[in-house]
Amino acid sequence: MPEKTIQEISKAARDCHEKGRIAVERKNYEDALHFLGACLESEPGFLQGRKLLRVAQLRRVQGGGAISRIFGSMGGMPALTKAMASMKKDPAKALRAAEKALESNPNNVQALRLAAQAAELMDLPQTAIFMMECARDLSPEDVGLLMDLGRLYQAGGEAHKGRGCYERVLELQPSNAEAFKGLKDATANEAMDQGGWQNADSYRDMIKDKQEAISLEQQARIFRDEDVVRARMADVFKATQQEPLAVSNWRELGELALQVNEFDYALQCLAHAFELTGRADVSLEKKVTDARVKRLAFAIEAKEAELQADPSAAALAAELEALKSERDKVKLEDCESRARRYPNDLDIRYELAQLYYRAGLVDKALPEFQLASGNPKNKNACNLWTGRCFRRKGILDLAVARLRQAAEACLIMDSLKKEILYELGDTLLQMGKKEEAIEEFKALYDADVNYRDVAQKVEDFYRSQAGV
Repeated sequence: MPEKTIQEISKAARDCHEKGRIAVERKNYEDALHFLGACLESEPGFLQGRKLLRVAQLRRVQGGGAISRIFGSMGGMPALTKAMASMKKDPAKALRAAEKALESNPNNVQALRLAAQAAELMDLPQTAIFMMECARDLSPEDVGLLMDLGRLYQAGGEAHKGRGCYERVLELQPSNAEAFKGLKDATANEAMDQGGWQNADSYRDMIKDKQEAISLEQQARIFRDEDVVRARMADVFKATQQEPLAVSNWRELGELALQVNEFDYALQCLAHAFELTGRADVSLEKKVTDARVKRLAFAIEAKEAELQADPSAAALAAELEALKSERDKVKLEDCESRARRYPNDLDIRYELAQLYYRAGLVDKALPEFQLASGNPKNKNACNLWTGRCFRRKGILDLAVARLRQAAEACLIMDSLKKEILYELGDTLLQMGKKEEAIEEFKALYDADVNYRDVAQKVEDFYRSQAGV
């Protein structure tokens, strides 16, 4: 779906836009929202209209006073939930729902991000960038947001702006390997822009040998057919012999080997690539670990199939448990190693805390979750896990307090809030506070009757009240 100028939209949409513009000038923001909403419903790619709608949203709330803003925020929640639910099936519907949420609360960063995601799925890159820029202005230190905006800038041919995003991320998280890679790519693309390469009719104009152009196109594809993958592996292997110090070739060879389950060979290539970087590339180090985990997961899957065919085989069950234990050990040792080298990376701390918890090491997990909660992105999830830690340690009152804190901070009924409410209800039941527990389960039941066994819990409670 192409983005359009005012000259390209339909006459009816232009009329709605003009009425909306006049309404904004007259400070009649309710009418402005109505007319501009109608304009964008028929012409979702009309970026100028969407920018004017944003002005109307902001001015309407600014003029409504504090009480208006509070209730406006509450009113946007159902629309935001609809936007999330329809994203994959109908991104246009999700975009409209996100805009509806923004009418009530134009400072809702999550709604802005959802709008950007929907616009990207609709192939409206400039609209996606605009919505993400609005979100960035409200939350300038959100690393995930900055990374997404940098990616959009890169894809939209604005490498210099993408570089600014990645530089800001590295100021906040100096060890962020993805940001470092993004910065290198953006810098290279910016140099290409300055050199005027983008003015060529196509990249083929810059390559004399047509066969070389075809080869470059092939390299960019995602290979799924095994024969094609192996053919590409042969080409890349030749490249490693011609340029034995080129890290990118060894990395690609390892990644291709993983696609065809050549795990040992993949590990050799990826480990060699990591050594070539002086063991300094965090993303490559992670790829080595991921390859080891994938090899174990493949073996676990095969062992599970064997056990399914012969459920009584004790030896097979023992082998399966040993493989799972080794997989968990590999993941934990790798994460501990990264946490030691990058102690200020709170995403690594959060990952480590979850691994500790799942390994039953609650006393190690608890301080890691408390530390990782310093990252706003993971704060609510960390509060959930911290509550679980308190519960496992039998400190139920602290668990309830932390879970309530997490529930109150989650403004929409997403999967995380559902998990928090269920954990809170279960903890209250453990404390013997059945009435309070049922209130939490009822909130879940009202939002998602099919969530786990919440329907049975609520309906059993009401049957017991009725004496059935």
